[in-house]
Amino acid sequence: MTLQKIAALMVAGILCVTMTGCGSSDKDAKDATSHDKKTEKPVADTKEESKNDGESSASETVEGDTAQFGQTLVNKDGFSFTMSEPEEFQPSDEALVGEGTPLKVHMTFKNGTDKPVETTFIAITAQSGGKEAEEIYDAKNKLGELLTETLNPGDSIEFDSAYAAADPNDFSLKIISLDWATDEYHFVK
Repeated sequence: MTLQKIAALMVAGILCVTMTGCGSSDKDAKDATSHDKKTEKPVADTKEESKNDGESSASETVEGDTAQFGQTLVNKDGFSFTMSEPEEFQPSDEALVGEGTPLKVHMTFKNGTDKPVETTFIAITAQSGGKEAEEIYDAKNKLGELLTETLNPGDSIEFDSAYAAADPNDFSLKIISLDWATDEYHFVK
């Protein structure tokens, strides 16, 4: 793990601790700050939701540490990640975009564990063409927002994330969290 990633995780942890006192226990206040991130309680089957919404559904659930885009990966603790196929998109004129092809991925995290999971401690990085793909920050498209939700057992969250890919045909995501110590999870094409 690079020093930059360790520093980013430490900053996220410090922010979480310092912001704990600023939070509100009022459900309506939390809903008002969650933007377009969709948190559900209890969680319906993602495949059924996708079919009903007319979106492409996850084709398969796999266990382990690596999955293909379009699949759902379930870790050893029961936490699952679903990543759509990366799609090219047009960022807004105010977006911060690195060099490369803009790719957007729809993500769903579901807490199938028996403990709450702090999404603040989850870090997602992308690789493309043999180098790190920069995340795209685009307020108009609600991309690049920090995850700050606590996912209680049975909860899920859906959101989009985007990256500037050097080679759209060679694109992968890595997910790490302080909650899983040294475990890494990967999505590949």
